[in-house]
Amino acid sequence: MGRLLTRIALDRDVVPIRLVRSEESAERLRSVFPGPPIYSTSDGDWKKRVRSALAGHRLEVAFDALGGKAIEELAEVLDDGGTVINFGSLESNAGINIYALAPNNVALKSVLIMIGFA
Repeated sequence: MGRLLTRIALDRDVVPIRLVRSEESAERLRSVFPGPPIYSTSDGDWKKRVRSALAGHRLEVAFDALGGKAIEELAEVLDDGGTVINFGSLESNAGINIYALAPNNVALKSVLIMIGFA
């Protein structure tokens, strides 16, 4: 899904910032789909690196397939009034602090993706 969203963004002249959970995943993604920046959320400074990559542009939307704490962390990086669009739950959503969305006035939207086969 991330690769599809990246392609759609690039086709619309939007440069996405891609996040993965490990440096190994970042290296794999760079080798098969080079281009826009990729950061591992396992790096302690990933939020600072994302803000730096924005070079003054606003970060208004983040797509999230993990759920759980990832939603809170993305809310910290988004600009005021941004939106996290969650389309998966690879991590447990137990213990998510929805109040973490409030400081930046971040909205959370969830999408259910269903694929049927004939």
